[in-house]
Amino acid sequence: MVYLDCHSVDAALASFAAACQRPVAAVAEAVLSYRTEWTEYEPHLVAAGPREVFRLLDVAETDATFEGVYYFHGTRIFDTTTFRKEGILPLGQMIDRLWASLYTLVADIVTDTEWRRLRADIEAGAGAGGYQYCLKTPSPNLHGPYAHLAREHHLPRDGHHNYLTIPEIVEDIARSCGLDLAQRFQDTTTPCVVKFRTTGVDTETLHAGFWYIHGMLHNGTPGWFSQSDYDGRGNAVPPEDVVSVELIDATR
Repeated sequence: MVYLDCHSVDAALASFAAACQRPVAAVAEAVLSYRTEWTEYEPHLVAAGPREVFRLLDVAETDATFEGVYYFHGTRIFDTTTFRKEGILPLGQMIDRLWASLYTLVADIVTDTEWRRLRADIEAGAGAGGYQYCLKTPSPNLHGPYAHLAREHHLPRDGHHNYLTIPEIVEDIARSCGLDLAQRFQDTTTPCVVKFRTTGVDTETLHAGFWYIHGMLHNGTPGWFSQSDYDGRGNAVPPEDVVSVELIDATR
């Protein structure tokens, strides 16, 4: 079975070549031959690149067959083995556990009663991050889990949240309560990228995969047009769909 795999440019090229039933070198040559000068997102231009490369390969776009897609979920967690046991849980299924785990980091300076009161205050919107916290928690449709098509999109980028440094929900809590919670969390947890599989691939994702390859081959970066995300909308990724858990060296 062939999965669209943007773990690296080599993996993406191999998956496209397998889906098109063409040699990897032929796919790379066709992508390198297609050059662009436009920078604004235009749907017809975004579609034109893949269409031209498929034409050069003498392959119809509809004949590039993928069984599914690999996505990459970046986070920082206390126990990285939980993904193999439980999969990737949406926010609503892990929020109580998260609060309990965070309390262990500050139990030396905050009583259990004070912590429960602090949680109630933040859930009412108090503190610097309370508003953002309240935007995320009430609706299951905003509980994720979320993931990127390209692994590189989890590496630090200007203007983007770095999920390997601190998850947004933890940052919201830390900003609201102080207590040096963010630093304590980072000192105790492990950054990781979880690779998982899904079934099916739509045209937008296929095009994003093409632009990932194009950006990496031409510029060494994935580029904006390769941005394609997974949204679980409150549904967990089952453990059997977890392919790998990559521990990231936080010192790099």
